[in-house]
Amino acid sequence: MLTDKKGFTLIELLIVIIVIAVLAGVGVPTYSMLQNRARESATKAVMRSAATGIALYADDYNSYPAAADIAALAASISTYYANMKTSDSWGTLYTYSLVSGTYTFKSFGIDKLENTADDIIFENGIMTADGKYKTGGTTNAAEILFSSAFDNMNGIKNIMGSWSANGSLNSSPSNSQNRAVFGDIGWTDYEIKTNAILTSGSGYGIYYRSTVPNNSFSISGFIFQFDAAKKSFLVNKLIGGVEQSPPVITVKMPTGFSIYNASHEITVSVSGDRHIIKVDGVSVLDFIDSSFTSGQAGVRSWSSGSINNSVSFDNMEVTKIH
Repeated sequence: MLTDKKGFTLIELLIVIIVIAVLAGVGVPTYSMLQNRARESATKAVMRSAATGIALYADDYNSYPAAADIAALAASISTYYANMKTSDSWGTLYTYSLVSGTYTFKSFGIDKLENTADDIIFENGIMTADGKYKTGGTTNAAEILFSSAFDNMNGIKNIMGSWSANGSLNSSPSNSQNRAVFGDIGWTDYEIKTNAILTSGSGYGIYYRSTVPNNSFSISGFIFQFDAAKKSFLVNKLIGGVEQSPPVITVKMPTGFSIYNASHEITVSVSGDRHIIKVDGVSVLDFIDSSFTSGQAGVRSWSSGSINNSVSFDNMEVTKIH
């Protein structure tokens, strides 16, 4: 008995081959683009962390590192950024130079060629060339000044008490005061966003536009305070580590507001002389003050008497405001 078997014709086979070739032609560039996006993002993350380490070095030594090459830079800032990679995600060595007080820290980007459109460049803590890919919107990769999930203490400088990092930045309960700073004294207009949980103690604070004298805890600048003892949100000025009285502005926490063991999103924005503080997305403080025009960011916790002081900060990000 004969069976009528049908196979593919030559034309059908050619069509299948063409379709496969077209799909392969689309897929390869797409995969390459995604791979380069990921590499660029990883390179920027390393460079941002290094920029923070450079800023903390300058804070201690009153000048940026005078490193002859990228290996020397990595050694200079190892206290602030341990195990820094000396090559970018494409395997090209970073370059670093210091001329007339301005440092230039550079990746040649995807094409591995200097002075082309995909270079990534930091100058004195600010990303001045942001590579090929951008995230778009009002906050793109070029605007991020600092970002940390606090898996380690890279870029964080203790100035009083102690802090630890294990997925969050945690104050030491054995100290009545804990203070730490990060970032560049040249930062001007920026926004700080983090989540904080107060477990015990009198409160916590977020420094901004702050400066710290060499190896000192005598910080000067602004501080937003989540004051549990007074059940208030306030902003104060510090000069030489001393809070000025009265506060710049203060407002009582809402009735029924959860103070302890509750995560709150804190946003501190300063642009020009305008300051806006938000708690859980709601503006709680909005005022004008031009006392300090630039400086680092930081965190603080405190308690009084025998009460332990415990606060955790998660996923801190600082972005530049244009």
